[in-house]
Amino acid sequence: MNNANPSWPEFTPADFERFRQLLLEKSGLLFDQNRQPVMQTVIQERMHVYGLREYSAYYRLLEATTQSLDQSAQNGMSRELRRLVESLVINETAFFRNREHFRVLSETVLPDLIQRKIATKKLRFWSAGCSTGQEPYSLAIATLEALQKAGQIPSAWQIEVVGSDISDRALRIAQHGRYRNEEMRGLNPDQIRHYFRPLTSDAVLTAPLDPNEIYRPGFSPLPRPRQRATNELVPEIRQMVDFFFFNLATSVYPADKLNNFDLVLCENVTIYFSPEITRKVVENIYKTINEGGYFFIGYSETLWQVSDRFKLINMPETFYYQKPFAGELDKLRSSRPRTTNNLGKHHPTTKLRERDAVKPLQWPGNPQQPTTSNLWPVNPRSRSGLTGKLQKSRSGEAGMAGDEKGLSDQLDNMNWQELLAQGQKLVAEYRFEKASSYLEKALSKAPEEVEALCALADLKLKMSEYSTAAELCRKAISLDRLAEPAHLMLAMINHKEGHLDEAIQEFKHTIYINPRAVVAYIRLADIYRTNGYPKEALREYRQALVALKQHSPDELVEGVPVRLLIQACEQNIARLTQLR
Repeated sequence: MNNANPSWPEFTPADFERFRQLLLEKSGLLFDQNRQPVMQTVIQERMHVYGLREYSAYYRLLEATTQSLDQSAQNGMSRELRRLVESLVINETAFFRNREHFRVLSETVLPDLIQRKIATKKLRFWSAGCSTGQEPYSLAIATLEALQKAGQIPSAWQIEVVGSDISDRALRIAQHGRYRNEEMRGLNPDQIRHYFRPLTSDAVLTAPLDPNEIYRPGFSPLPRPRQRATNELVPEIRQMVDFFFFNLATSVYPADKLNNFDLVLCENVTIYFSPEITRKVVENIYKTINEGGYFFIGYSETLWQVSDRFKLINMPETFYYQKPFAGELDKLRSSRPRTTNNLGKHHPTTKLRERDAVKPLQWPGNPQQPTTSNLWPVNPRSRSGLTGKLQKSRSGEAGMAGDEKGLSDQLDNMNWQELLAQGQKLVAEYRFEKASSYLEKALSKAPEEVEALCALADLKLKMSEYSTAAELCRKAISLDRLAEPAHLMLAMINHKEGHLDEAIQEFKHTIYINPRAVVAYIRLADIYRTNGYPKEALREYRQALVALKQHSPDELVEGVPVRLLIQACEQNIARLTQLR
């Protein structure tokens, strides 16, 4: 037990598969092959606690202490299995995270619920996957503010917010309701003043100027403590929220705790689940929501091929769902086409179209002039050949129409793989306008091919058509939760548009899928560095260096030589180390 670095036996693919299947069965979490090194490290840490040296012994420990999902008081997860899971998943949250969601909550959803519940004066919400509590507390604060704006007396209302999570550690933090200054991002000064009370001072205590008072014979040296400022939520907010451990993958939800919700937030949770578990989770959540209640999921998630029971509501900058009122569901389903669900059995569902995206997917008839990428330099050649010759004679236009017809016939005669390959070749040559024709045609022939969706999303991102690119990424993720390029592009879009919390989450999803995702590490580090989180920035730059050194110096990553990226990371690490 004293050996901090024991020589572990080889963690074979067979070992990984055994633990992977156990985690899938008991927690619903789906771990890709890329997660094998992370799982190995975490399992070794847990084995070290028990003094175990064989993976089979730890597996037997998990198996012996874990009961079935339906019988266990802890949703089929033993204490040790919960420890393992909380070490494997990412708990990233913040107050009023997903700003557009909270904006529409404050401006539209909460006023609607308040108006509908004016007689009973009761509202009941659920934050599923609440992590360390910032989301349910944000919801409580937003509700009080909405009541005040509606001219209501908050104390006359019964507000219940349920927060659940699969991590005991995160729940303990949430229940205390105490957060350091660096964890208060997302709150404005008025909210901090009204809903929190300081527990410590911001001041740093220093030693007195007189050296004789620092140390005198026979007396202890004067301490120089540095207090970290901590803030505690006021009782009014804390009493509104009830936290409890819950595994969303449980087959049956407890009716006494999970029922009659007017609103459910389940953001960036199902992305870790298998498609089959996701469908069960969403169906169970549906049953807990009152008619006319609302359902919010993460920006990178969708209900396409998951559930057709909710009504989608599109807003200019976001989207969310509503459980139909009585009689609405049949009408809603009858208006949708039938299609094949390739994630499981064949059953009626819906196409993406205008339902599951921030904005309807629109293929531009006149592709716009692309601009440089927000992340990496774009070759100046990208501008050549794209300006077009706008001053055409009528005969020239007629000839161009003939050329377009010839191209259309050529595209019709190619299969989607050929179209994809040619389109990607044209993108590499910065011939974006022509590439768009090939990639759009490829997608029309194979609308559920993740590779085609990601290729077109990449093109739209390069052309600064962010809403279209984001929609394509979400559709790709709905088909394959582990679609790394889609998560990375969605992170880039959120970063470009200033949605930093969402960008951080998507970059972390990318790293979760691929622990060697160089771009994700660097961009995540840049976000932390520029927003005053040096410790986190250092961690990500160092991880980026590890990943970069597995490439040759002249290899290009997003058009930039690896040696230059290594140099940039080392310079940032040096600067950040000096600041500590």
